[in-house]
Amino acid sequence: MKTAMGALHGALLAGMLALAGCGGPAAGPAAASTPTASTRDPAVATHTAPAPPPTPCTVAADRGLNLRSGPGTAYNVIAVLPDGLAVYPQATNGDGSWLEVTGESGQPRGWVSRDYLRCPPALAGLPLATPPPTPMPPPTATPGPTSTPEPPPSPTPFTVSYTEPPNQDGDPGNLSGRILIPGEAVASPLPIFRDRLVFQLEVSDRAGEPNGHGIQKVEITISQLDEFGSIVADVYRRTEGNPPYCAFGNQEPFCEKIWVFQATDYFWPLPGQEFSGHSDIAVDPNAVYRAGMLAITDTGDSGFWFFDFKIERP
Repeated sequence: MKTAMGALHGALLAGMLALAGCGGPAAGPAAASTPTASTRDPAVATHTAPAPPPTPCTVAADRGLNLRSGPGTAYNVIAVLPDGLAVYPQATNGDGSWLEVTGESGQPRGWVSRDYLRCPPALAGLPLATPPPTPMPPPTATPGPTSTPEPPPSPTPFTVSYTEPPNQDGDPGNLSGRILIPGEAVASPLPIFRDRLVFQLEVSDRAGEPNGHGIQKVEITISQLDEFGSIVADVYRRTEGNPPYCAFGNQEPFCEKIWVFQATDYFWPLPGQEFSGHSDIAVDPNAVYRAGMLAITDTGDSGFWFFDFKIERP
């Protein structure tokens, strides 16, 4: 792997569905003399065969599948369905990429990505559903005048815009890639994260290929630096084998697994247990951290990207 530093370019990514009229015969004229007996066929009850139950599908997502309020990642997550759960498709969107599903008692009705379901070939003929309106983002508050400069805002993880962090360096080798943080660009040479953190690497073995092409794995390391910019200790490590290469694990097309600092009481998370446990290494608000991402290709070549940042804590 080369050691020369190179500037990268790009844009900011690091966040639940006849009655037939039956009449008797009309009354006829009364008989003139001797009444005659009349006969009537007994009524025959008719039964409509019950509709066959919907064909179940199975969730195929190791880390769980988001159940959303509409067909798309712009809709809110209303539940997370575990791997192997049986769900019952009720409708589909226009191109069949999302299915509206129901489940066992207690599971809400919602939408899931078709790519993360195992369905039998017999699944067909689902009705086309009209999706609900896309939720509007909350209005942005306008800060009042102040004599104290405001710190750079934290990246907003629920946005579709992505920006490369400033002063992004590394040795890309023969690879094409860039680190992305979700959110808008901020005018600061050193990003400061105030309540949450997420970022990812987009990389391929050559320019123009899709993300992950020719890539065997990406090793993610976050290290604490000393005052001279040297690495003191690694505080977090993780290896991702499939795109998107997200700092805290991937989910769907975007990095939706986000480290919220208060969730771990400002201790660094443990790899694979980001939302259920943490290490004994506390966040140092005075420290500078370095996020490094080492991409290794199927042929053994490698490229390295990193950026420095700080974490603000109360």
